[in-house]
Amino acid sequence: MKNIFCLLFFVPFLVFQACTTDAGYDPSSRYIDKKVDYVVDSAFLSWSYEIPKCDKSLEGTVIFIERELDVYACIDSVWTFCRKLSAGAPELYDAILYDESSGIDKETENRKKNGIPYETSSIVDSRDGHKYKTVIVDDMEWMAENLDYDNGKNSIVHSGCSDEFGEKNCRMYFANKSDYSYIYVIDSACPAGFMLPSEDRWLQLIAAVGGTDVAGQILKDESFSVNKKHPAYNSISFSVLATGYETALEVGVGETAVFWTATRSVVRFDVDRDDVVIMSMPGFAPVRCVRQL
Repeated sequence: MKNIFCLLFFVPFLVFQACTTDAGYDPSSRYIDKKVDYVVDSAFLSWSYEIPKCDKSLEGTVIFIERELDVYACIDSVWTFCRKLSAGAPELYDAILYDESSGIDKETENRKKNGIPYETSSIVDSRDGHKYKTVIVDDMEWMAENLDYDNGKNSIVHSGCSDEFGEKNCRMYFANKSDYSYIYVIDSACPAGFMLPSEDRWLQLIAAVGGTDVAGQILKDESFSVNKKHPAYNSISFSVLATGYETALEVGVGETAVFWTATRSVVRFDVDRDDVVIMSMPGFAPVRCVRQL
Protein backbone atom coordinates (compact mmCIF):
# COMPACT_ATOMS: atom_id res chain seq x y z
CA MET A 1 0.00 0.00 0.00
CA LYS A 2 2.92 2.34 0.71
CA ASN A 3 4.21 1.93 -2.81
CA ILE A 4 0.75 2.41 -4.26
CA PHE A 5 0.28 5.66 -2.35
CA CYS A 6 3.67 6.99 -3.43
CA LEU A 7 2.76 6.29 -7.05
CA LEU A 8 -0.61 8.00 -6.63
CA PHE A 9 0.80 10.96 -4.79
CA PHE A 10 3.79 11.71 -6.96
CA VAL A 11 2.55 10.49 -10.37
CA PRO A 12 -1.21 11.17 -10.47
CA PHE A 13 -1.17 11.33 -14.28
CA LEU A 14 -0.46 7.59 -14.50
CA VAL A 15 -3.42 6.84 -12.22
CA PHE A 16 -5.61 9.06 -14.35
CA GLN A 17 -4.62 7.16 -17.45
CA ALA A 18 -5.04 3.77 -15.78
CA CYS A 19 -8.62 4.61 -14.81
CA THR A 20 -9.66 5.83 -18.26
CA THR A 21 -11.79 3.33 -20.17
CA ASP A 22 -11.11 2.13 -23.71
CA ALA A 23 -14.00 4.31 -24.82
CA GLY A 24 -12.22 7.34 -23.42
CA TYR A 25 -14.47 7.84 -20.38
CA ASP A 26 -12.71 9.33 -17.36
CA PRO A 27 -14.48 8.08 -14.19
CA SER A 28 -12.91 10.84 -12.10
CA SER A 29 -15.19 13.33 -13.85
CA ARG A 30 -18.04 12.06 -11.65
CA TYR A 31 -16.26 13.59 -8.65
CA ILE A 32 -15.24 16.97 -10.04
CA ASP A 33 -17.96 18.73 -8.03
CA LYS A 34 -18.24 16.31 -5.09
CA LYS A 35 -17.29 17.87 -1.76
CA VAL A 36 -14.24 16.62 0.11
CA ASP A 37 -15.01 14.11 2.87
CA TYR A 38 -11.60 13.99 4.57
CA VAL A 39 -8.49 16.15 4.78
CA VAL A 40 -5.13 14.37 4.99
CA ASP A 41 -2.93 16.52 7.19
CA SER A 42 0.32 17.45 5.49
CA ALA A 43 2.23 16.77 8.72
CA PHE A 44 1.56 13.05 8.26
CA LEU A 45 2.88 12.79 4.72
CA SER A 46 6.13 10.96 4.04
CA TRP A 47 7.43 8.07 1.97
CA SER A 48 6.39 5.69 4.74
CA TYR A 49 2.88 7.08 5.13
CA GLU A 50 -0.12 4.87 4.41
CA ILE A 51 -3.50 6.25 3.42
CA PRO A 52 -6.56 4.04 3.95
CA LYS A 53 -7.09 1.19 1.53
CA CYS A 54 -9.43 2.21 -1.24
CA ASP A 55 -11.95 -0.63 -1.29
CA LYS A 56 -15.71 -1.09 -1.72
CA SER A 57 -16.42 0.33 1.74
CA LEU A 58 -14.80 3.64 0.72
CA GLU A 59 -16.08 3.75 -2.86
CA GLY A 60 -16.86 7.38 -3.70
CA THR A 61 -14.94 8.81 -0.73
CA VAL A 62 -13.09 12.01 -1.61
CA ILE A 63 -9.90 13.11 0.19
CA PHE A 64 -7.82 16.28 0.03
CA ILE A 65 -4.02 15.99 0.27
CA GLU A 66 -3.25 19.22 2.09
CA ARG A 67 0.42 19.62 1.22
CA GLU A 68 -0.02 19.18 -2.54
CA LEU A 69 -3.55 20.68 -2.74
CA ASP A 70 -4.70 17.55 -4.61
CA VAL A 71 -8.13 15.94 -4.46
CA TYR A 72 -8.45 12.16 -4.89
CA ALA A 73 -11.51 9.92 -5.09
CA CYS A 74 -11.78 6.23 -4.31
CA ILE A 75 -12.95 4.85 -7.67
CA ASP A 76 -13.11 1.14 -8.45
CA SER A 77 -10.66 0.37 -5.61
CA VAL A 78 -8.05 2.92 -6.75
CA TRP A 79 -7.30 6.39 -5.32
CA THR A 80 -7.74 8.51 -8.43
CA PHE A 81 -6.64 12.11 -8.93
CA CYS A 82 -9.58 14.44 -9.59
CA ARG A 83 -8.54 18.08 -9.32
CA LYS A 84 -6.58 20.78 -7.54
CA LEU A 85 -8.17 22.77 -4.71
CA SER A 86 -7.04 25.79 -2.71
CA ALA A 87 -6.33 25.25 1.00
CA GLY A 88 -8.98 27.77 2.08
CA ALA A 89 -11.79 26.50 -0.14
CA PRO A 90 -15.24 26.70 1.57
CA GLU A 91 -15.98 23.05 0.79
CA LEU A 92 -13.21 22.04 3.20
CA TYR A 93 -15.02 23.60 6.18
CA ASP A 94 -17.14 20.50 6.76
CA ALA A 95 -14.46 17.94 5.91
CA ILE A 96 -13.11 15.69 8.68
CA LEU A 97 -9.40 15.68 9.44
CA TYR A 98 -8.19 12.13 8.79
CA ASP A 99 -6.91 10.47 11.96
CA GLU A 100 -4.29 7.85 11.09
CA SER A 101 -4.67 6.07 14.43
CA SER A 102 -8.45 5.63 14.33
CA GLY A 103 -8.98 5.28 10.60
CA ILE A 104 -11.07 7.01 8.01
CA ASP A 105 -14.32 5.27 8.93
CA LYS A 106 -14.46 6.87 12.39
CA GLU A 107 -16.83 9.85 12.34
CA THR A 108 -15.84 12.67 14.66
CA GLU A 109 -18.24 12.34 17.58
CA ASN A 110 -18.87 16.07 17.55
CA ARG A 111 -19.56 16.33 13.82
CA LYS A 112 -22.39 18.65 12.93
CA LYS A 113 -25.62 18.61 14.93
CA ASN A 114 -24.55 16.10 17.59
CA GLY A 115 -28.10 15.56 18.80
CA ILE A 116 -27.94 18.58 21.13
CA PRO A 117 -31.51 19.81 21.78
CA TYR A 118 -31.84 23.48 20.94
CA GLU A 119 -34.12 26.00 19.24
CA THR A 120 -33.45 29.19 17.35
CA SER A 121 -35.41 32.39 17.81
CA SER A 122 -34.88 36.15 17.77
CA ILE A 123 -35.41 39.27 19.86
CA VAL A 124 -35.70 42.97 19.12
CA ASP A 125 -33.92 45.49 21.32
CA SER A 126 -36.60 48.10 22.02
CA ARG A 127 -33.96 50.77 22.57
CA ASP A 128 -32.71 50.91 18.99
CA GLY A 129 -34.79 48.36 17.05
CA HIS A 130 -31.80 46.06 16.53
CA LYS A 131 -32.91 42.47 15.88
CA TYR A 132 -30.71 39.66 17.21
CA LYS A 133 -30.76 35.95 16.48
CA THR A 134 -30.98 33.85 19.63
CA VAL A 135 -30.40 30.21 20.59
CA ILE A 136 -32.42 28.46 23.29
CA VAL A 137 -30.56 25.64 25.01
CA ASP A 138 -30.92 24.15 28.50
CA ASP A 139 -33.67 26.65 29.49
CA MET A 140 -31.51 29.65 28.61
CA GLU A 141 -31.93 32.02 25.71
CA TRP A 142 -28.60 33.34 24.44
CA MET A 143 -27.93 36.06 21.91
CA ALA A 144 -26.40 34.28 18.91
CA GLU A 145 -24.81 37.53 17.73
CA ASN A 146 -22.50 39.98 19.45
CA LEU A 147 -24.24 42.84 21.22
CA ASP A 148 -24.21 46.02 19.14
CA TYR A 149 -25.67 48.66 21.45
CA ASP A 150 -23.90 51.97 21.88
CA ASN A 151 -24.46 52.73 25.55
CA GLY A 152 -22.22 55.77 25.30
CA LYS A 153 -19.92 54.47 28.03
CA ASN A 154 -16.62 52.91 27.09
CA SER A 155 -17.70 51.03 23.99
CA ILE A 156 -16.08 51.13 20.54
CA VAL A 157 -16.49 49.51 17.14
CA HIS A 158 -13.15 47.85 16.59
CA SER A 159 -11.88 48.86 13.15
CA GLY A 160 -9.63 45.83 12.62
CA CYS A 161 -12.53 43.55 13.42
CA SER A 162 -15.10 45.44 11.34
CA ASP A 163 -12.88 45.24 8.27
CA GLU A 164 -13.25 41.46 8.42
CA PHE A 165 -16.63 40.86 10.07
CA GLY A 166 -18.60 44.10 9.63
CA GLU A 167 -19.38 46.86 12.14
CA LYS A 168 -22.47 45.22 13.64
CA ASN A 169 -20.38 42.28 14.90
CA CYS A 170 -17.48 44.28 16.25
CA ARG A 171 -18.68 46.49 19.09
CA MET A 172 -16.46 45.96 22.11
CA TYR A 173 -16.89 47.14 25.68
CA PHE A 174 -14.15 48.27 28.01
CA ALA A 175 -13.41 46.80 31.42
CA ASN A 176 -10.43 47.06 33.71
CA LYS A 177 -9.74 44.38 36.29
CA SER A 178 -9.54 46.98 39.06
CA ASP A 179 -12.47 49.06 37.84
CA TYR A 180 -15.53 47.82 39.74
CA SER A 181 -17.74 50.41 38.06
CA TYR A 182 -17.47 48.42 34.84
CA ILE A 183 -20.20 46.04 36.05
CA TYR A 184 -22.71 48.86 35.63
CA VAL A 185 -21.19 50.02 32.36
CA ILE A 186 -21.39 46.61 30.65
CA ASP A 187 -24.41 45.08 32.38
CA SER A 188 -26.50 48.10 31.51
CA ALA A 189 -25.76 47.46 27.83
CA CYS A 190 -27.95 44.31 27.65
CA PRO A 191 -31.57 44.61 26.42
CA ALA A 192 -34.42 44.59 28.91
CA GLY A 193 -34.89 41.12 30.39
CA PHE A 194 -31.38 40.03 29.45
CA MET A 195 -28.21 40.15 31.50
CA LEU A 196 -24.48 39.81 31.25
CA PRO A 197 -23.86 36.08 31.82
CA SER A 198 -21.94 34.99 34.89
CA GLU A 199 -19.21 32.37 34.71
CA ASP A 200 -21.78 29.85 35.97
CA ARG A 201 -24.10 30.62 33.04
CA TRP A 202 -21.26 30.08 30.58
CA LEU A 203 -20.30 26.85 32.30
CA GLN A 204 -23.92 25.71 32.09
CA LEU A 205 -23.91 26.33 28.35
CA ILE A 206 -20.56 24.59 27.92
CA ALA A 207 -21.85 21.54 29.82
CA ALA A 208 -25.03 21.48 27.71
CA VAL A 209 -23.06 21.14 24.46
CA GLY A 210 -20.75 18.38 25.69
CA GLY A 211 -18.24 19.92 28.07
CA THR A 212 -15.30 22.28 27.89
CA ASP A 213 -13.10 19.93 25.84
CA VAL A 214 -15.42 20.09 22.80
CA ALA A 215 -17.42 23.29 23.35
CA GLY A 216 -15.14 25.22 21.03
CA GLN A 217 -15.95 22.90 18.12
CA ILE A 218 -19.68 23.09 18.81
CA LEU A 219 -20.00 26.85 19.37
CA LYS A 220 -17.41 28.38 17.02
CA ASP A 221 -18.44 29.70 13.63
CA GLU A 222 -16.76 28.59 10.41
CA SER A 223 -14.55 31.70 10.62
CA PHE A 224 -12.41 29.51 12.90
CA SER A 225 -12.17 26.65 10.37
CA VAL A 226 -8.77 27.68 9.04
CA ASN A 227 -7.27 25.14 11.46
CA LYS A 228 -8.44 21.67 10.38
CA LYS A 229 -6.98 20.06 13.50
CA HIS A 230 -9.45 22.08 15.54
CA PRO A 231 -12.65 22.24 13.47
CA ALA A 232 -15.54 24.62 14.05
CA TYR A 233 -19.00 23.22 13.32
CA ASN A 234 -21.34 25.92 14.70
CA SER A 235 -23.56 22.96 15.56
CA ILE A 236 -26.29 24.88 17.42
CA SER A 237 -26.05 28.15 15.44
CA PHE A 238 -24.40 29.97 18.35
CA SER A 239 -22.03 31.54 15.82
CA VAL A 240 -18.96 32.55 17.80
CA LEU A 241 -16.99 34.68 15.33
CA ALA A 242 -13.24 35.21 15.56
CA THR A 243 -13.81 38.90 16.35
CA GLY A 244 -10.94 39.06 18.85
CA TYR A 245 -10.44 41.61 21.61
CA GLU A 246 -8.13 44.52 22.37
CA THR A 247 -5.65 45.10 25.17
CA ALA A 248 -2.62 47.36 25.35
CA LEU A 249 -0.51 44.56 23.82
CA GLU A 250 -2.64 42.60 21.33
CA VAL A 251 -5.92 42.40 19.44
CA GLY A 252 -6.55 38.74 18.55
CA VAL A 253 -8.84 39.43 15.56
CA GLY A 254 -9.14 36.42 13.25
CA GLU A 255 -7.77 33.95 15.80
CA THR A 256 -9.76 34.44 19.00
CA ALA A 257 -13.18 35.28 20.40
CA VAL A 258 -13.53 36.73 23.90
CA PHE A 259 -16.70 37.60 25.85
CA TRP A 260 -17.15 39.40 29.16
CA THR A 261 -18.75 37.69 32.11
CA ALA A 262 -20.55 39.34 35.02
CA THR A 263 -17.66 38.47 37.31
CA ARG A 264 -14.98 40.52 35.52
CA SER A 265 -13.48 37.52 33.74
CA VAL A 266 -13.68 36.56 30.08
CA VAL A 267 -14.63 33.41 28.19
CA ARG A 268 -12.10 32.75 25.44
CA PHE A 269 -12.27 30.65 22.24
CA ASP A 270 -9.12 30.10 20.14
CA VAL A 271 -8.50 28.89 16.60
CA ASP A 272 -5.93 26.32 17.78
CA ARG A 273 -7.95 24.86 20.68
CA ASP A 274 -11.15 22.83 21.03
CA ASP A 275 -11.71 23.76 24.65
CA VAL A 276 -12.99 27.02 26.16
CA VAL A 277 -10.98 28.96 28.75
CA ILE A 278 -12.17 31.34 31.46
CA MET A 279 -9.54 33.89 32.43
CA SER A 280 -9.00 37.49 33.52
CA MET A 281 -8.23 40.23 31.01
CA PRO A 282 -8.37 44.04 31.07
CA GLY A 283 -9.32 45.80 27.85
CA PHE A 284 -12.06 45.75 25.20
CA ALA A 285 -14.13 42.65 24.35
CA PRO A 286 -17.56 41.79 22.91
CA VAL A 287 -20.65 40.85 24.91
CA ARG A 288 -23.28 38.11 24.56
CA CYS A 289 -26.39 38.55 26.70
CA VAL A 290 -28.60 35.79 28.14
CA ARG A 291 -31.86 35.28 29.97
CA GLN A 292 -33.22 32.40 31.99
CA LEU A 293 -36.52 31.01 30.66
